[in-house]
Amino acid sequence: MKSLKGSKRGSLEDAVLIGLFLAVIAIFAYPLVNSFSLINADIQANPDIADDAKGISSDFNTDLPNILEGIFLLLLVGGYLGTFILAFFIDTQPAFFVIAAIFMTSMVLVLPMVANAYDSVTNGQFSEVTTQFTIIPFVMQNYLQITLVMWALIILGIYAKRAAFK
Repeated sequence: MKSLKGSKRGSLEDAVLIGLFLAVIAIFAYPLVNSFSLINADIQANPDIADDAKGISSDFNTDLPNILEGIFLLLLVGGYLGTFILAFFIDTQPAFFVIAAIFMTSMVLVLPMVANAYDSVTNGQFSEVTTQFTIIPFVMQNYLQITLVMWALIILGIYAKRAAFK
């Protein structure tokens, strides 16, 4: 099986790419919602714009956080589930577990920096839109624990099947 990058290597890289992609979505969701709120305020204040367009803009402004959280949740569940399924089909030697453990340990040291970047965005100038999100803050506050559980499932998918299918 090929990984997301196109090589035939393991799914740990896929888990990292998915995790980083989710962090980027979580971090950029707040400026996006804030920017559209400012645009919507300008649209609502402009008397030359039709009331129908103002209503559509207002509805989209209300729905945008829910849309972004839905995309985030879909990518979180679908991405890690897909990575687990791909990991199940990878045939590898148990000796690579040491490399995977070192890799996971280094990522555990990097994840707090990602969480700090997220906190600086949500507690900074975009703190007024923070209350519009529920799923993204929960996941990002528990990002290390969720990532460790996902990696444990991936390791289980890679190495536990050896004993089951012999």
